[in-house]
Amino acid sequence: MDVFLLSRLQFALNISFHILFPTITMAMGWFLFYFKLRSNTSGHPVWMRMYRFWVRVFALSFALGVVSGVTMSFQFGTNWPGFMEKVGNVAGPLLGYEVLTAFFLEATFLGIMLFGIRRVPNWLHTTSTLIVALGTTTSAFWILALNSWMQTPQGFEVVDGVVYATYTAAVLIPLQIFAGDMHGLNTLEHQPQKVAAMEGLWETTEGAPLLLFAIPDEDNKENHFEIPIPYAASLILTHDLKGELKGLNEFEGEHPPVAPVFYGFRVMVGMGMLMLAVSWLGSIYLMRNRAFPLWLKRTFVGMAFSGWVATLAGWYVTEIGRQPYLVSGVLKTADAVTQLPPSNVAMSFTLYAVIYTGLLIAYISTLMLMCRRAVEIEEITTEEREVAKAKIKPNNTNPVAV
Repeated sequence: MDVFLLSRLQFALNISFHILFPTITMAMGWFLFYFKLRSNTSGHPVWMRMYRFWVRVFALSFALGVVSGVTMSFQFGTNWPGFMEKVGNVAGPLLGYEVLTAFFLEATFLGIMLFGIRRVPNWLHTTSTLIVALGTTTSAFWILALNSWMQTPQGFEVVDGVVYATYTAAVLIPLQIFAGDMHGLNTLEHQPQKVAAMEGLWETTEGAPLLLFAIPDEDNKENHFEIPIPYAASLILTHDLKGELKGLNEFEGEHPPVAPVFYGFRVMVGMGMLMLAVSWLGSIYLMRNRAFPLWLKRTFVGMAFSGWVATLAGWYVTEIGRQPYLVSGVLKTADAVTQLPPSNVAMSFTLYAVIYTGLLIAYISTLMLMCRRAVEIEEITTEEREVAKAKIKPNNTNPVAV
């Protein structure tokens, strides 16, 4: 038998063994939830006896399913590397979601199901049983979504032999903006001083403007070189042109440092708008079946780490904007700091900085090397195709053509 047949047999063996256990746990999880509910409502001991017996069966089946699932996943790299090379942009995220669901959702609450029945409140144990049942079903959803795509693939394009999901960013970025707006409303309610720092707003104002740019002066409690859009901040944050926003002066000594929050917020929003514009521009070219011009390709390359920039900027706004508290209104950051000598902290800080810098450089360098090699391979392949075409004459009398 050749490697093709052996690889198919091996995968068939693994998947045949693995699939036995998810099919059991998917159904059994809901039966366990039902048993627990009946035990809670009726109080009859038979329901708890059934629960205790079948939860052991569930745990054993879950363990075998996880172990066999891990070994099965290895085969994508060992036996079927072409699968991930070709369609990894679609299959990879779906498989990743399934792993996250199985390991971080099911496994966590399975521990409460198995060992917490006498250690946690009954409502929490019942809820854990429900979450495990939901987790098994959700895990199956991601796998079935991938298999469904493999059966009837849609919503993709092939570029240089690699499958890419199309229009993804163009659709998801507006959803991210909507989620950000909801988060902003929540922040205004619970942390108005953070919003005031984000907006560079010193005095409580009705119909507050949105500052596109400014230089906050925390010493004099004012801004320099403001570029405002009248009423826009109130409209965005309160959905009312004349909505009131509290200023920083309302929180004397209790508001965060203004400049990093103010600038970080604009970097986050600006990067998000740029990502939206670039993704929509690329979508226009795709819909018109036009090749991307060189300047747009370079823009895509330049935007490769834009998500990182936006994420870090937003994270800094969130965390710095919480200051001077570690837990808002409960624990100040200064009250929780270590009493170790500064030299110890400086040493660990330096070590972290050096190691992380080295890892980041290695990571980016590896990505760049992988990209260059992919381009080199594509150039060689293209050149070979051109040479082969040149050897074939139109009249098909060339021996190579024959």
